[in-house]
Amino acid sequence: MASNSPKFRDYFITINEGAPCYEHALDIVKDLNTKLYALIVHDKDVLRHVDEATGIITEEPKKTHKHIVLEVKNPVSFGAMVKRFEGAHIENIKYKKSAYQYLVHNSPKSKEKYQYSPDEIISNDLQAVKFAIETEDYEIIQQDNR
Repeated sequence: MASNSPKFRDYFITINEGAPCYEHALDIVKDLNTKLYALIVHDKDVLRHVDEATGIITEEPKKTHKHIVLEVKNPVSFGAMVKRFEGAHIENIKYKKSAYQYLVHNSPKSKEKYQYSPDEIISNDLQAVKFAIETEDYEIIQQDNR
């Protein structure tokens, strides 16, 4: 029986700690016919809450999660990716540069978030990933990690 699941070459995957595929995500990626992959662990993200009455902002740590940008050589069906990355949130990528930038929060929508270093990325071609992340105004904001 043929699958009606659309096929794509580019995927953005988010895996929360505790998901069935969390511990073995990199092994799954390496088993695919990859052109380029980039994986980062986000363990410093926070949820910000603003008390409407007082304006006081509180923060709580977000659950540790991984983001993966994955470019495969041959199209893979969305359904097959869902099966491989059990418990993950999977999207096909429309804008690759934005996907790579989000790994370190170097995008207009994520400038207020913790700025991860590109050196925290695990990739089969880190130079290509760093090139994709760079912009004219690229700057890693150094944060106090105490």
